[in-house]
Amino acid sequence: MRQGRTTPERHEFMTIAVKANQTRVAVVRTRWHADIVDQSANAFVDEWEALGGRRTEVDLFDAPGALEIPLQAQTLARTGKYQAILGCAFVVDGGICRHDFVARTVLDGIMRVQLDTGVPVLSAVLTPHNFQETEAHIRFFRITCDQRGRSGPGLPGDGRSPGRSPCISAKTGLSTRHPPSRPRRSRFPIETVLTARRYR
Repeated sequence: MRQGRTTPERHEFMTIAVKANQTRVAVVRTRWHADIVDQSANAFVDEWEALGGRRTEVDLFDAPGALEIPLQAQTLARTGKYQAILGCAFVVDGGICRHDFVARTVLDGIMRVQLDTGVPVLSAVLTPHNFQETEAHIRFFRITCDQRGRSGPGLPGDGRSPGRSPCISAKTGLSTRHPPSRPRRSRFPIETVLTARRYR
């Protein structure tokens, strides 16, 4: 380990109690490279269910491309119906728009939406620098998107684990308006039972 650099050695994450039929999450997925993008969306739903949620609590929305995700997320956030939103996309150079321009625009838009609305908007927007439509690349990025959907957005891992699940990020992000040091009943439908993230 390099001197002067702090490396997370251990994570302890939140334990969540989900109130049945009161939690709704939206997933916005793009249709470009749908066979790859759907891996993230499907993995997110699987992980949500594995963490105690229900598939019926996750609503799926299609967007033509990644640039449409921020507006779609903003529209959904303003309904007041969703406690969190996940955007899934696969942004690569396509000959029309450079992927780095699109990626930055989309991620800046997602950040602005959650800051403006107070609704967590999670990113499973994958932006590889090198993608070729070969069987090997498609297989690799389908696996990567699956992992991203299960454990992508959130806190970074410790080098051994992939990091916090986006489902946990979504669930715990709802009660962050009330600091853990001042226990209060959250006005959101999800309650945080334990909040801890420690470095050793």
